[in-house]
Amino acid sequence: MNHIEEYKLLQKEIIYYIGANTRTEFYCAISVGAIYAYYLSQPSGKLPSTVKYIPLIIIALCALRCLSFVMHMFAISKYLRQIEEFAFTESNEPVGWHRYWKQKENRFLNFVGVYAGVLVWALAIVFCFLFSQSL
Repeated sequence: MNHIEEYKLLQKEIIYYIGANTRTEFYCAISVGAIYAYYLSQPSGKLPSTVKYIPLIIIALCALRCLSFVMHMFAISKYLRQIEEFAFTESNEPVGWHRYWKQKENRFLNFVGVYAGVLVWALAIVFCFLFSQSL
C-alpha cells in the first residue's frame, strides 16, 4: 500500500469516527431522555436510589467513548499531516487539510472545538447528577 492509498483509507476512517461520535451522542441523548421520562412518570419516592444513577452511568460511558474517538482521530490526523508534508512539500499543490488546520491561525478554533465538547459532556454529567439527586 502506497502513501496515497493509506491517506485515503485513513481519511475514510476519520469520517467513520465522526459518524460514530455523532451516533453515540444521539443514542446517549435518546436513552437518557427515555429513562428520565420513565422516572418522571413514576410516583415520587418509589425509585430505588441506585436506579436513579443509571443515566449518569450512560452519560459517563458515552463521554469516554467519544473521548476515545477524538483521541484516535487526533492520532490519525497527526500521521496524515506527515503524509501531506511528504506528498506536498516539493510541489505547488495546496497544503492538505490536516496541515492547514494545524497552522497557527487555526489553532484557536481547534482549541475551542475540543474544549467546548469536553465542557458539554462535563455539564451533562453534572446536570444528570444533580437531577438524579432531586428524584
